[in-house]
Amino acid sequence: MMDKSVQRLMAAFVLFVGGNFVIVASLMLPELANFVSTLIKVLRSMKLTTFAQKVEKPFVDVLVDRTGSPYFKVAQMAAHLEVGALGTLLLVLLTPILLLILYCQYLQLRYMIENMTGQNSGVLHVSFSILDQRISYFASKGPSFVLTGYQFTKKMLAKQVQIPDANQPAPSPFSRCTVM
Repeated sequence: MMDKSVQRLMAAFVLFVGGNFVIVASLMLPELANFVSTLIKVLRSMKLTTFAQKVEKPFVDVLVDRTGSPYFKVAQMAAHLEVGALGTLLLVLLTPILLLILYCQYLQLRYMIENMTGQNSGVLHVSFSILDQRISYFASKGPSFVLTGYQFTKKMLAKQVQIPDANQPAPSPFSRCTVM
């Protein structure tokens, strides 16, 4: 995981998961069948029967029937896709939470790699340092519990990216999960 391009690919994968192509497919399938059917009828009316047969051949019993009309099962296939879209939408409800968890894991991994390679002034460390300064500044302007809560959160997050000491005994498997 030391290769920067692999790390960027991982981030791209995490951020671009999603999209609901199933709904689009369910809407476009009957339209495509009607388009192919109309195209075949227009070609036949122009006396281009051989060309119409060549266009029709890959779509017979998939989008159009043997007469060139829309295949009766297209509506059923579209209905299946619409029902499948419901499942996809339910998964999309969970996606932001899962993406947040995966992206936090990715940042934790990168931060720990910078620590292990001795790059304590690496780009990620600098970014988090600047973010910490800005949040601390604004938290100090508000009520005291905001600053206290932020400092508690900061300490807790710092423990999450701490490199385990090799001389220490292994923690119990239930205490904390680490990469190492």
